Amino acid sequence: MKHLLTITALLCVAFSTRAQELNFNLPTGYSVKMNGLGSTICQASGTTITTSALSFLPAVSLGDLPQSEGAFHHANAGQPFTMVLDIPDASVFANMNDYISYRYGTANGNIPLNTYISVPSPNPPSGFIRFEFPVMFELGEQYGYLTFIIAEYQPAQMSALGHRVVIPITVLGPTTSEVPILGSTTQPQIPYLILHAPPGDGSSSEFQDSKTTCREFTDSYAEDGSNSFNLAAKIGVAGSLGFIATVDYEFSVTFSGGATIGDMSVRTSSNQTCVTVSEGFNTTEITGPTGGGDVFIGYGTDLNLGLYPYLRVDSSNCDVVLDSGLIYMATGQPRKFAYTKTAILSEMETLQQIIADSATVGPKITYNSQNQLRVWEQVLAMNEANLNNPGNVPIGSDINFSSGVSASQESAITIVETNAIEVEHYIEGNIGVEVVIEVGGSGVSGGYQYNTSKRFGKSQNQSDEVAQLIRYTLADDDPGDLFKINVVRDPMFGTPIFRTITGTKSSCPYQGGYQRDQPRLRHDGTTDNHIVSSGNPVGGSATFYIDICNESNEARNYYLKLNANSNPNNAEVRVAGALLNGNDLGQLFTVPASSCLENYEVSVKQASQLSYPNLELFLYPECNEDDIQSSVFASVYFGNASGVNENPGNLARLSVFPQPAANVVNVAFELVEPAPLRLTVNDIMGRLLWADTDENCPAGSQQKQLNIIDLPAGIYILGIQSGEERHTCKLIVE
Repeated sequence: MKHLLTITALLCVAFSTRAQELNFNLPTGYSVKMNGLGSTICQASGTTITTSALSFLPAVSLGDLPQSEGAFHHANAGQPFTMVLDIPDASVFANMNDYISYRYGTANGNIPLNTYISVPSPNPPSGFIRFEFPVMFELGEQYGYLTFIIAEYQPAQMSALGHRVVIPITVLGPTTSEVPILGSTTQPQIPYLILHAPPGDGSSSEFQDSKTTCREFTDSYAEDGSNSFNLAAKIGVAGSLGFIATVDYEFSVTFSGGATIGDMSVRTSSNQTCVTVSEGFNTTEITGPTGGGDVFIGYGTDLNLGLYPYLRVDSSNCDVVLDSGLIYMATGQPRKFAYTKTAILSEMETLQQIIADSATVGPKITYNSQNQLRVWEQVLAMNEANLNNPGNVPIGSDINFSSGVSASQESAITIVETNAIEVEHYIEGNIGVEVVIEVGGSGVSGGYQYNTSKRFGKSQNQSDEVAQLIRYTLADDDPGDLFKINVVRDPMFGTPIFRTITGTKSSCPYQGGYQRDQPRLRHDGTTDNHIVSSGNPVGGSATFYIDICNESNEARNYYLKLNANSNPNNAEVRVAGALLNGNDLGQLFTVPASSCLENYEVSVKQASQLSYPNLELFLYPECNEDDIQSSVFASVYFGNASGVNENPGNLARLSVFPQPAANVVNVAFELVEPAPLRLTVNDIMGRLLWADTDENCPAGSQQKQLNIIDLPAGIYILGIQSGEERHTCKLIVE
């Protein structure tokens, strides 16, 4: 069964909220109607009417209420309702009921007894006199009531009767307004807005200054527990005694990046988040001169925790029971962020390293890192789905632009779809919440985990004069680039998404359409990506040959470079006589369309060591974008050195390329002896996603190609195992 706490603006219990109509005949034969009451818990109404000589309205005792809890009507703590009374428009009533006094409270005296006055409604239904009784119980009460007296004149006796009505009410919800703070937990960083960058290396999106937009957010927590109903409660603020559970919370987050990226403040209350921009907030300034990506803007908070008692209905036996619930509120300074996708991927890698070191950092840091990692996985997956959603609503007509031409447009933030991010929180074991959410068996070392859901709702409070919140500029400075795009609405965040369509062609950075830069580097005379050169004379040089290719339909300039990190032993590497060591850019080549510069000599001169494994040469266009480059590898050994001697196991020289990869990835390695081989791909949480076994893999240099087209963008762990020997490396998928 599910036990769910929802943060909303009003305190309400998700028990049956249907109104119930009551019809009663007075002892004198007249019929009265009552509407607006919550339904009874599971039996006929226990409302009583006692007729006697007219008197003042007395208090109600426990003896005036029914014995069965099922005969009580229900109300929700903190949620007002109006009971409507219709009495006949007859002279015996009209002359006696200029007003009706009513009281509501508890039979045990927990609520101070006050008397309220209701006067006749100016627009009653035909044939009736109508009175309305506004009622609100602040806290949960088992033995509540609403009582009033209907006066009726008796002409024959020349006296008046009083029909005393007592309606039994059980108020569901928290029974106290203050609870102590028991501890705290960490809510992961969550984006509240995503600003999408348009294509074109001079393009940008920005939040305009002096604009505000608000949207609805709802937090909930759900964990297996003893309850089957939903409870909603407002978050309180911390006072001297702890939480005040009936006060909305509000706090602000301010992003200040100076004049370059502008200022933005985020104000959060109990059920909505508002973003106010005081200066332009621009994607180009955040992501760098190449434009380059969506910007995720949001924050995380620390949350104080408390347990509060509340009344609920056990529908299995019509009982009202006292239970406990979890309440939390934001505390301390929010952990704000404005991240690109690349920054999120980098943080995910860092979090994975922390999780792997759990024995050192302890359970709290481990699980907080794990929870943040899961949020980032969802965020990137949802963003990818939003970008590619075929049902996205278009904004205006298609736009074309090329080098030297720019255009600017404006757009509102309009949410057309709701969604949720599932979040987990770690609670240290000394708080004692296992009674509430029954997470003691979760297997979390030293504490508990509880799950929440952050629901992203509709946009709110946007007037016409402030609705145009986003300005986007489209520009590019690379001759030959041509962009044809349509602009659609992000269904979850409401900001513009930019899609390239047929006819687009872009160079580096590649931003859709035909890819004008397509470098390809290969070893001459072989399809192997990795070669081994052994037995070279000590003090001499080894040589091999490469082909420098261009698979684009137009001539392009590419740089050939040595990866310095692959050459820790400082071999001297030259191509066509030009030294690559210390050459920041590499050697420039102009390659004709759809052709290769073949048979270029590469020489590797020995330095102080005999072994130079996995030297990497890579070919890239002028902007040096990671996913537009091509690499080859060479392991060079002098004298009697060999990769076998340096790697005593059966598996040697593992390399994975390209990085990042899109549709396929190549895995190169060498087996000293024939052996069974197992390849695996795990996500960064360690879950196995794919595995393949080759029972009879031959000795020597090998290369396998894996189809990763179905893997979402992110970071993965690729593993290769031969017998008891296992190697792993990072795999980046875009």
